Amino acid sequence: MKEDLKINANLKPLFVLKKGMILKRKNLDKNNEENYFYISGISKRKIGDTKYAIKYLLKDSKIKDEKQGKVKNNIPELSTTSLLEKFEIINMDELGNEYKFNINK
Repeated sequence: MKEDLKINANLKPLFVLKKGMILKRKNLDKNNEENYFYISGISKRKIGDTKYAIKYLLKDSKIKDEKQGKVKNNIPELSTTSLLEKFEIINMDELGNEYKFNINK
């Protein structure tokens, strides 16, 4: 199966980014609602890096496009590199307590 996916069997992944993971902005804004996000979609391109769609966790991230009359997400998709540069991955429990996501190197 690894041969079908072209995965090098000698390398071990450090972690997996998946839909629903909670992200926290590294450079915190004053407004707490704009610091927490979640991965809402993942799209793999044939050429280039995987793109991640993110949305605000605590507030509505959609805006109405006046020209087309459609509602769209106002946060652009991010590549893996830019996602890891701008955000840190966290875990939250049901009460909202925050825990760091450990990435073993």
